Amino acid sequence: MKTMKIFTLIICLQILNFAQTNVLAQGVGDSAPDFTLNTVNGNEFTLSDHAGKVIFLFFFGYSCPHCLANGNNTETGIYDAFKDNSDFVALGIDTWDGNKSGVENFINQTGITYPVAMTGSSVQSLYSTTYDRIIVIDQSGTIQFKATSNATSGVVSDAKQVIESLLTTTSTNVFGSIGQSLNIYPIPAKESIFIENLDARIEYANFEILNMSGQIIRSNNLNYLGSGETIELPLNELDGGIYILRLNSEQNTYTRRFIVTK
Repeated sequence: MKTMKIFTLIICLQILNFAQTNVLAQGVGDSAPDFTLNTVNGNEFTLSDHAGKVIFLFFFGYSCPHCLANGNNTETGIYDAFKDNSDFVALGIDTWDGNKSGVENFINQTGITYPVAMTGSSVQSLYSTTYDRIIVIDQSGTIQFKATSNATSGVVSDAKQVIESLLTTTSTNVFGSIGQSLNIYPIPAKESIFIENLDARIEYANFEILNMSGQIIRSNNLNYLGSGETIELPLNELDGGIYILRLNSEQNTYTRRFIVTK
């Protein structure tokens, strides 16, 4: 009997640990899992297709009363504010797996005009969330906001501030003038990026890597970079995220944003 109780306790602890792991999974700072869903209008939405953009997700249940009450908050508080920004994408996800008419009824009642996907219960599980919740993913594919309560006007306001911050701080004019003579690839990058000079030769320049707070985290001198030449810049010491490459030469300052994934 004692052995059975110990065995039962071990099983219960394992179940509890598994549940806690799932609850804590996919939190702020974690990489957003990729997914593909069909939208009501017949298109296909794949998260990774929108890499480099700020992505707003609204999880709802198509006949959930508080989702119906809060849905319009996401339209007026989020989508109306950023819909004209090419670096912003929004998607609603029905996690109750309703049929098309049920989801269309939700859209009509809430006034949502951004794309809405169906049969999203698997994505809800993937993100360890529930319905009437908001998630914001940054340009590098990292979760930067994950609501733990319903999408009320207050929660929408908090999400909006995060989106504004992400869209504003990634604007390269915050960091200096923008040159058109450098090509940086690949984006997103992992182990290294390549810098190609498309213009006249660059002599005696200094290049810097800045984080999104504007802090210089790396600085190196560059004696010469001829027209059409390419240099490789290792990124092993950088965490995943968004960075700014700034090259200061005697002639100009070139500024480019890039994304590192790990």
